[in-house]
Amino acid sequence: MSKVLISALCAIAVSSSFVSTEAYAQGLSRDQRDSAVFRGIEAIKARQFSVAISEFTKLSNNDPSNGEYIALRGSAYYDSKDYAKAKTDFENAIKKGYNKHVTYEQLNNAESRIIAGNKVIGSGTVGETVEKASSALKSGDYPTAIGSCTALIEDTKLPAKVHQGGYILRAETFIKMGRKQNAKIDAETVINSGLDVPQTRDLLKRASQ
Repeated sequence: MSKVLISALCAIAVSSSFVSTEAYAQGLSRDQRDSAVFRGIEAIKARQFSVAISEFTKLSNNDPSNGEYIALRGSAYYDSKDYAKAKTDFENAIKKGYNKHVTYEQLNNAESRIIAGNKVIGSGTVGETVEKASSALKSGDYPTAIGSCTALIEDTKLPAKVHQGGYILRAETFIKMGRKQNAKIDAETVINSGLDVPQTRDLLKRASQ
């Protein structure tokens, strides 16, 4: 997940929508803000998470209403494996209006990591991991199912179709758990990725009921 997330953050950082005119950090120039964001992202890449967290915290303190900086800090917490703090930051970013779908995806992954605990399965072939997730879902071992699906989703070496399958299976697990909002986010992610077929539309419908 971390490489996917870093890639998304870099895309956001260089896009014109990243720093909006209404989200200027108080007391900092645009160049100062951009430099701080760049330093934070580079620190995540270098696995210097405390540096990244410090940069994004300073930005957030200068502009408490800006959810972007909180979401960026959440990504640093996530990659440092502090999933509880990452979850809190993603939730707060959304509350402050930074409600891009990628933030909901990040929140879903943080919650998945918390649910799975030490049952995030990363070994074995893709087929074995899918089978483990499917078997766990059937037996009601939802933490193992969630962990296995999240491992598939976060493995950047796997093709997009495997990630899509992981999202679909995780969404089905969330539905079984009664966590339809989480399932809805995963279903939307699959559809947004290009797999807009009757199966995924039905999944989204069931998650939205």
